[in-house]
Parts: sequence; structure tokens; C-alpha cells
Amino acid sequence: MLETERLSLSKEIEDLAAHYKFQRDGLLPILQAIKSCHNHISDFAMQEVARMLNIHPVEVYGVVSFYSFLSTKPQGNFVIRLCRTISCDLAGKDKVARQLENELGIKFGETTKDGRFSLHWASCLGLCDQGPAMLVNDYVFTKVTSEKVYDILECCRRSFGLFSVEGDNRIKCFSSIQSNIKTNDQKGAFSSLETNQGVEKAFKLGPEKTIEKIKESGLKGRGGAGFPTGLKWDFAAQAEDTEKYVICNADEGEPGTFKDRILLSDYPDLVVEGMIIAGYAIGASHGIIYLRGEYSYLLPIIQGVLNKRRESGFLGDAIKGVDKFGFNIEIRLGSGAYVCGEETALIESLEGQRGEPRNRPPFPVISGFNGHPTVVNNVETFAMVSHILAKGPEWFKKKGTEKSTGTKLFSVSGDCVRPGIYELPWGITIAELLGIVGGEDAKAVQISGASGRCVPRSQFGHTIAYEDIPTGGSTIVFGPETDMINVMTNFLEFFREESCGQCTPCRLGNVKLLEGARMLQDGVCSIKYLRELQGLGKTMQIASKCGLGQTSPNAFLSITEHFTDEILGKTRRNK
Repeated sequence: MLETERLSLSKEIEDLAAHYKFQRDGLLPILQAIKSCHNHISDFAMQEVARMLNIHPVEVYGVVSFYSFLSTKPQGNFVIRLCRTISCDLAGKDKVARQLENELGIKFGETTKDGRFSLHWASCLGLCDQGPAMLVNDYVFTKVTSEKVYDILECCRRSFGLFSVEGDNRIKCFSSIQSNIKTNDQKGAFSSLETNQGVEKAFKLGPEKTIEKIKESGLKGRGGAGFPTGLKWDFAAQAEDTEKYVICNADEGEPGTFKDRILLSDYPDLVVEGMIIAGYAIGASHGIIYLRGEYSYLLPIIQGVLNKRRESGFLGDAIKGVDKFGFNIEIRLGSGAYVCGEETALIESLEGQRGEPRNRPPFPVISGFNGHPTVVNNVETFAMVSHILAKGPEWFKKKGTEKSTGTKLFSVSGDCVRPGIYELPWGITIAELLGIVGGEDAKAVQISGASGRCVPRSQFGHTIAYEDIPTGGSTIVFGPETDMINVMTNFLEFFREESCGQCTPCRLGNVKLLEGARMLQDGVCSIKYLRELQGLGKTMQIASKCGLGQTSPNAFLSITEHFTDEILGKTRRNK
């Protein structure tokens, strides 16, 4: 690198660091900006960033090496990421993958000699209803076929056309194929609601009564953990600190889940309003939307909503309609790490660290972002809040069950006639859901994504609810011809790649389970060893540090339990 180039890059980094007040929590967006401008993050850039933020270069490298969207090696002008999740696999992604390699003359993980294209796998793009899906820089391609690959690459080479599309035309590219949210005759949580109806009701009630209304509704976190939302807000409200935060977890990375994508594209103002209500209730003045890097194309839409709210006086240092309350929201992008969907890993990421889960306690409501009380809720949770306040807790509790109140958004993909997003009441049976989406002939359903459980046809009478089979929203349908060992292998490949590696049970356990799944595929796994692997999976559920390691064995355990004949039959056939 020439001295003039070094000076120019150093000044660029200094300006970026100054924008973030030379604070450590600006590290990730600084690195993202460098990567975007220079296609990689050089050794010199890492050293300069470290110098500006007064941290060691090794710490910077540790962050760069953790996130899949960052790179120390030069990448192409067009970075292609093909989704490899099971839903895209069922839709024929292998043919698309081979054609990409044929057209570009490179393998996955490589860059073309002319430096124009880099080819990578993506763990999940949140487009499971429209697979095979592909991301080229920040532009989405859905229902990709091997025949379309050439046209897409030619579009890149010409560098015009699809890549300059803005506005509504762009939004249509990633809308849900099927959705009953807008046409739902049950008039659920996403029926019409006037803007600010919920937040104005909160201002009339006051912070304490607002929290009480959320408690009365029985609303539980819609991200999967199911912790009572009102109770979480109450803990944060009672914490003694003058600085508090509200964080929207929009790092939707669970394979088979894409409900948050729809909410952020079609109902972003509802999400923002829910965050404002939470900020008012707990006494926070700062909000952050942590948007997964794969959803960067949603950034202009969400930013537009924030701008309109600032113009109308319902976002900023002084909120219209209430004294001494100001609330600001900023958007921070993730950089490709599934584990950051865990709330403490997300906070670590926001603080400029590797996204590794923390030990708890203390919990974020006591010591969260930069040590301050922090409420972290899922996109869907915030979207529900305004409706609950505007229409009342009793309205919300009319749907669902006693322990699982309200409605739930289901992301449905796989072998069914009508994949898409559905708003349905908690307590619906799996069979009823399959009837709605056209998956009556399914032999199994994966509830709650790769980290959930695989339910066989004999158990389709079970209800989807916290007291029976809980879910974060993902429903993947497997038809009669689906090879369940391939399903298991796909999920374990995902977890092997996405484990942060911090704890031994998860770091090594997923590798061993994947090896076992491949042995089953090859017909060389004994029943004795299979039972040892099942024991390992149960140990991981207990001994792993965070939810990733605790739930990653679920699919392996449930598939080997319920499809023993299929798995052992294949073993005998291939011996």
C-alpha cells in the first residue's frame, strides 16, 4: 500500500471513529463501513482502528474473524450468498449451486481471478417461502433456477437494471408468497390500527399502568424463549439507573423463520411504536434496532419510518404529548452470526465484541448494553404491544389459550401448497395448521426451526402452545419422500458453522453429531454408536452455555427417535 493510500485510509478511519465518539461500541459499524468501501479489512486498517479506539489490534482481528460478512481477504465487487437451509434445499438449491460454480469457474468460498465475484454459502436468508434464495450484495433473488443463474450474473456484469431498483418495486421482491395477515377474517393483532393509538393510550395511563396492561395481557416474548414481556419491563423499570435502553432483536436467523422480515417491510411503524411504548414504560431514552446483515435491504424502509416519526414529533429528544420524555432510535446492522439472536450475544455485538453469550446473572434488565438496564424484545413482540394497549388486554386474551394468550405469526415453508406467513391463535393443532397451508400429506413437521423438534405424523394432534409444543414461529413441512437423515444433516451443518465455539459441549458436540449423521447417510453407523450419540445430545442440552448448544441436538434426537425404521433401514441397505 502506497503512503498516500495509507494516509487516506487512516483519515477515513479517523472520521468513522469520530462519528462514534471513539467508543468501543462503534467498532462493528466502523468495520462494516471499511469492508463496504474496500471489499476487505486489511492488516493496516485493523491496526488503525485499534489505535483510534485505544484497543489492541488482536481484539479487532477477533471481531473481524468472528462475523461471516467481514473479511481480511479481498472479496469481489459482487458477493453472492446462496441460502443452504433445508427449505431452499427442498426447493432445489443444489442445482443452482452447481450452475453458479460452472458459470463463475470457482468453488464456494472463492473469488474469481478478475476480482468481480465472490461465492459463498449463507446459513439462512430468511426467504424460506421463496427458495432457492440468493443474496447478491444487498439485493435479493428468489425462486432462483439453474437457468436463471446466467441472466443474474450478466446483470451483475452490466451493473445496471435490477441493482438500481428502489421503492415499491424493490419491496415486491421479498414479500411473502401467501399471507393471511391483511385478509385475516379473525381480525387479529395485525388488523387495522390508527398510527399512535397505542402510544397515546400509554401516555394517558402512565408508565406503571402501561406495564400492568402488558402483564394483564399475558404477552410472552415472541422470539421463542417465551418470557413474560410485562415482567421483563417491570424489572427494567425498577432498576436504579438514569440511563436505560430498549433493543429490538431483529436478528432473525433461525432456519425456516421469516416473520420478522414481513413485519419490518409491511408493518415497521408498529414495531417502532412498540419500542417507544417500552421506552416510556421503563424510563429509557435510547432505542436500538439490531437488524441482521442479511436484511440490509430493509434499512431504507425502516429508516424512512424513523424519519417520518421525527418529523411528526413522535420520535426525538422531546416526544409530542408527554412532558420530560424523549426517545431516539438508531439502527445497527449485524454481520452474519446466528448466535447474535441470543440477547446477551446481541448486546456483546453492539458493544463491539465477538457475539459470544454472557454468563447470567446479571440479566440484561439489570446490566445490559454498556452496563445499563436493557430490555431486549423480538420484532413481533413490539408489534403486538400497540394493539394490546389500544384494544385492551381482554381483547388480546380472547385468542389463544390460558397460558398462551393472543395470536402468533407462523412462518411456513417446505412441502406444502401455500407457504408463507400466517397469523393464527395459539393452541391450534399441527393438523389444523397443515390443513390451512396445504400440507395434509406431510410425514413430519419441524416446529420452531432447526433448534426445534421434529414432530412425526402420529403426533399431529398436538397443539402449538407454550404448554405443549412452543415455537418461535418456524414451521417446516416435510413430505412423504423427504429423506429425514438429509434433514438432520442439514441442520447439524448449520449448527457446526454457527456455534460461537465458546463452550466445549456445543463446539465439539455438534461436530460429533454431524459426523454421526454422515455415518448414517453412508450406512456405517452401528446402533450402539447411535445410542452413544443420543446420549451426547442429551448431555449437550444440559451442559451447553446458551440456547444454541442446548437446542442444537433437538432435531437429531427427535428424528432418530421417531424415524428409527427409516434410519436403520438405510443403514442395513448400505452395509
